[in-house]
Amino acid sequence: MPAQLPRQLEIVGEALNNLRRVDAATAASIPEIQRIVGLCNVLAHGYAVVDDNVVWAAATSRVPELSDLVDRLLAE
Repeated sequence: MPAQLPRQLEIVGEALNNLRRVDAATAASIPEIQRIVGLCNVLAHGYAVVDDNVVWAAATSRVPELSDLVDRLLAE
């Protein structure tokens, strides 16, 4: 797993958390936004030891889906 990956996921989580504050309706259209923000909070604040496999799975399976969704939302 690339060393910078957890920080990049933290940035995604911060952005989604900000989106919830400024545009709750759009944020509500993002499935599992709470789980994404939660994972990013764990990464940022070190609440627990994070399983690298969980981080890698999120990055390789969930981030591409999220990216596609964000692209569609921005196109609207």
